[in-house]
Amino acid sequence: AVLFLPKAFAQGGLAFATAGMIIVCYVSIVGMLALLSCIETMHLRASKAPTLVPQSHSFGDIAAHAFGPLGRTAINVSLVLSQLGFCCAYLIFISGVGQRLIESYSSCAVQMPLWQLIVVQL
Repeated sequence: AVLFLPKAFAQGGLAFATAGMIIVCYVSIVGMLALLSCIETMHLRASKAPTLVPQSHSFGDIAAHAFGPLGRTAINVSLVLSQLGFCCAYLIFISGVGQRLIESYSSCAVQMPLWQLIVVQL
């Protein structure tokens, strides 16, 4: 995401992009504090009934404590899907950069398709 910031500032303008960054930062901090509050609540409950609260504190454990087994499954599935999305975006981004690099620095007239550059990374 950091590599896209200069383009975001160029397209959004200095004031709008700065305000957007501040809003995203605030929302991220609120989310982190909410997770810390959940863990603190789990610790308090663990001191009263240690067998009811797991000792590990993964996102799935917090969701299971709050919403039951369905919550754990929903969080774990969403984490897997988001990581898969990040990996796919990385492969496509690096392939696009590689394609532009090959086009600009080689005297080769052959155009290398994007899908071939993605396969090379695998």
